[in-house]
Amino acid sequence: MNRGHILMLRRALASALVGLAAFLCWGLGIVSTIEGTIWFDPYIDTWYAPGYTPELERRIEVGMTCEEVEAVIGVPLFVRSPNRYQPGLFGAVYTNDGGHDRRLGISHGDRRHKDFAWHYFTVMYDSTDVVRKVYSGWAYD
Repeated sequence: MNRGHILMLRRALASALVGLAAFLCWGLGIVSTIEGTIWFDPYIDTWYAPGYTPELERRIEVGMTCEEVEAVIGVPLFVRSPNRYQPGLFGAVYTNDGGHDRRLGISHGDRRHKDFAWHYFTVMYDSTDVVRKVYSGWAYD
């Protein structure tokens, strides 16, 4: 191979790498507008209660008292009253939608708003403050 061939191969490789980089940037731009989990930051749109971390969820079990739960993961963001779908159960909500916007300090109506999937975690108590159900998963709204 002579010097001319080597230069031509280098230019072709450089062009291919630039094209690949442009394609990846375009692809990530398209993907980031679709609501879903983001592989490099799956909890990007999750708003947490103070003291809560996803790792602590595994320690919460049916039968625990409200005091035991709060000793593990702290106080909830808010409490939902019983409704027709879950009569007699109060929901202590530890995560909610909108973490991305809150960290950026923007409102839902702002043009910079992006909506991603978020992780939900709610502990359901009965009237004696004993855990009856635990809900955890991903919400795509």
